[in-house]
Amino acid sequence: MGLFSSRTSQNGDTLLRDGLQAHERNDAVKAIELLEKALKVLPSNDGDKLFQAYLFLGVNYKRVNNLQTAYNMYKKAAELVQGYENMAEVHNAFGKICYLLNKQDEAVRNYMFAINAAIRYTTSEQFDVIGGNLFHHLGHALADFDNALPHDFKALIPEYKKSIMGQPNRYNQGAISAYINIAMDFWKENK
Repeated sequence: MGLFSSRTSQNGDTLLRDGLQAHERNDAVKAIELLEKALKVLPSNDGDKLFQAYLFLGVNYKRVNNLQTAYNMYKKAAELVQGYENMAEVHNAFGKICYLLNKQDEAVRNYMFAINAAIRYTTSEQFDVIGGNLFHHLGHALADFDNALPHDFKALIPEYKKSIMGQPNRYNQGAISAYINIAMDFWKENK
């Protein structure tokens, strides 16, 4: 290692930490700036830190409505992911972006990865909540692209999209169980 290698890594660590703090403050623009800089100086063999940078870049690019770049960041994070909890988190986020970009097959595949990962790290009580959320999103990915979707469900799509973008919405919470049932039937046949 060269004379400045530890300084570069520390600078990368600082940029990553500061970028994550900007993320926590919901300052997406600053988070993107710092995390992009961190990527340039983090060691290429530090998969965990690179994973964090790509994951939170994905989140923050989504926050500024740059969905294609968020997709690219989540794809890189998914390539680096280790551990079932991180796998569930990144594939859930990746599934949402794929859904928003009308990439149905990819959305379904990512939600299936997330569900199968969540099963491996959660207790049954935790899975009731986490799995219910994942099945709900999988249900939308399965049903919302179907041309035969009933009108009442088609009317939910714009509000659902707002909800996964973190925007104020009027999503009908009463529809969640129908989407969960659709997803559970699919998952049982395809797990």
